Amino acid sequence: MKRTTFLLSIAGLALACSAGPALADISVGIGVGIPAPVYVAPPPPVYVAPPPVYAPVYDDDDDDGHDGHGYWKAQREYEKRQRKYQHEYMKQQREYWKEYRRQDDD
Repeated sequence: MKRTTFLLSIAGLALACSAGPALADISVGIGVGIPAPVYVAPPPPVYVAPPPVYAPVYDDDDDDGHDGHGYWKAQREYEKRQRKYQHEYMKQQREYWKEYRRQDDD
């Protein structure tokens, strides 16, 4: 008698537990003791910086005491060339106008 009462109570309890969630769209699961697979994102890739590149250092000390890449020396050379080209251009212009006036006088 105890056994039948116990079995009926277990069956009633199972029926009561399964009837309510079935009507409410709730599922009841039974675990066996095996954990579910866990998906873990892979670790981020490791960035290794390349070794530094060392370039030789040039000491470009100019005559006027400026250090650097010869800026002032190059600037002086540029201005010197410009004066020379300007002088040649003006010389050609003077000769052209002198010849032009000479032809106009004839």
